[in-house]
Amino acid sequence: MRTLRILTLAALAAAGSASAGDDEPGKVVETSYDAPDGTRVLRHEMLLRASPGDVWTALTTAEGWKAGFGIPFVKMDFRLGGLIETSYDAKAVPGLKTNIRNRVLSYLPLRMVSMQAEQAPPGFPAPELLPHLFTVMDGAEGGDGLVRITVSGVAYGKGEAYDKVYRLFQEGNAWTLRRLHEHFEKRG
Repeated sequence: MRTLRILTLAALAAAGSASAGDDEPGKVVETSYDAPDGTRVLRHEMLLRASPGDVWTALTTAEGWKAGFGIPFVKMDFRLGGLIETSYDAKAVPGLKTNIRNRVLSYLPLRMVSMQAEQAPPGFPAPELLPHLFTVMDGAEGGDGLVRITVSGVAYGKGEAYDKVYRLFQEGNAWTLRRLHEHFEKRG
């Protein structure tokens, strides 16, 4: 029940939009906030020059993650309960303890994907928090050939361990969105 409540909150959070002054394609805007239950939502948004189908492909296929996010190793089992296994090491193979593994929790075709990390690479701060954190990626049409992509990390609690993971993803999610923007800009 807690997972459903968190995912519902995240989906509602992803449905919002940045202020009118932030509607510049390629600009990462952080719109994080405190949730009613006292946890934090780490939220970044960006407008992309892309179609909803192109963004969906980038979020749900191995080729999309490789090209859009610059991740050299991706094993994609995109389905409810499926795993997305990745590594920044091009020589990685499935099943390594150094790979990153995310479980697909839910999705709305051409719109939203939610997932939960199950395995982080060595050196990840506070891996014991992974079962408590969720990510929602939402791509809403922004008009004029644009998609507003929102990445929300949900259920960040209080304390030093949560703060370390929050800061890591605060930087990492912005970097990921910039990579995705570069991918779509190169395609023209």
